Amino acid sequence: MRTPIWSLVVSATFAISLTITALVALPETLRIQILISAWSICALAIIGWCASHYQDRRRLQISYDAKKPGCIWPTEFRYQDRSVIRGTIARLCVESKRKLDIIGCRAVLTYLEKSGNPVIPYNNLKFRFCPAHDPDSDVKTIRYGTPEYLEVLWLPGGTLQAEIMADFDFITEKHKRLDENDTYLFHVAFSAEDIRPLCATLTAQFNNGRWELTYTRK
Repeated sequence: MRTPIWSLVVSATFAISLTITALVALPETLRIQILISAWSICALAIIGWCASHYQDRRRLQISYDAKKPGCIWPTEFRYQDRSVIRGTIARLCVESKRKLDIIGCRAVLTYLEKSGNPVIPYNNLKFRFCPAHDPDSDVKTIRYGTPEYLEVLWLPGGTLQAEIMADFDFITEKHKRLDENDTYLFHVAFSAEDIRPLCATLTAQFNNGRWELTYTRK
């Protein structure tokens, strides 16, 4: 748990007060002992705050395992003409490693490469957390002990093309569909309040009749 900033203020005030008292009112034989004790307490408070703050900024955990049901989610889309398209969604698992909630977590596609050639070198295309149909699903609070899932790839059955599930605009729309003859590499940048930004590198490749997604942390 994070050490509150007010503890540093109290410790520093205490150390300064004792320093003034030692220099003005105490005999010289006690001054050094009092000064060492006072500033040691202040130093410990600073170290504790720095350590907890450092840990908090690294408490976002991203993972992907195709063998886990939560990362591969079967779904279907029904249309007004009563047609149904079935498939699966590849999802990244997003968790808080520490006993604190992560407020305002977002994920954006910043880079897309197709068989070694950058097709979207610089951008910020939003991904959405499950359920993606929620209009506010591009921002999520990650609560400790409750994993959330970021929808990354739509993998339809049959002959339809797989798609990256970011909010592509009119100019970049053509790049969201994946060609089975190409290998794709893309960067997903995560950010939230009071944490260090994290970048996930994903590789998508078509092998043995199905798409495989590989995750590495950058």
